[in-house]
Amino acid sequence: HGQGAYGFHIHVLDCDACRNFIAWNTFCRSTIERVNATYWNRAIEIKLFSHESVLRDLKLRWYDGGGGTTPTQPISFGEMAQRITLDNIKLATDQTASATAYIGIQYCRYIDVMNSEFYFGAPPATNIVDVFDGLSDLAKVAECNWVNNTVRLGNSAATRFVRFSDASPSFPPVNFVMRNPKFVGTITTPASAINIQGGDGIKIIGADMPSGSL
Repeated sequence: HGQGAYGFHIHVLDCDACRNFIAWNTFCRSTIERVNATYWNRAIEIKLFSHESVLRDLKLRWYDGGGGTTPTQPISFGEMAQRITLDNIKLATDQTASATAYIGIQYCRYIDVMNSEFYFGAPPATNIVDVFDGLSDLAKVAECNWVNNTVRLGNSAATRFVRFSDASPSFPPVNFVMRNPKFVGTITTPASAINIQGGDGIKIIGADMPSGSL
């Protein structure tokens, strides 16, 4: 958990009972790979001009270690982070957070999430993946890829799998590609399982979703 890193590298780590596994601002030209960790608040937060960094081959598991404290959104990108790659992430959580999304992507560019598996055993979230609208034309989500990822829900139902937000004033996402996404579980609005409220160059290719989902 830090406020700045440049050229920081971790290769092979076992880490138990973290509050946050990684919650970093200005995480730059750094690599974290081959990690097994348990956390009780947040798994991954990368924000505030973080850039050109890679998280690879991580196994992250939530445990109820917060003494009754409500955990927050497990994965969050924002505040002009760019050129960040998550590759082969295995995340499992049974938390019941009050967050409106479990994976939040906001005010960032060139975020690539690939070859990963996310299990949410008790998802109260409105949106499992939420791609937010921006604050300005420069501070909006752009040029991101979500490739070969699987999201599995437990017994609870979320509202939808994905939302691309377009609030007012509007700076919606641009050039966001979801390729071969797989979603398993129950949602309450299957007719809008992937809800594209606005944006340009939003592509959903080869989606695997429950029958009746759109």
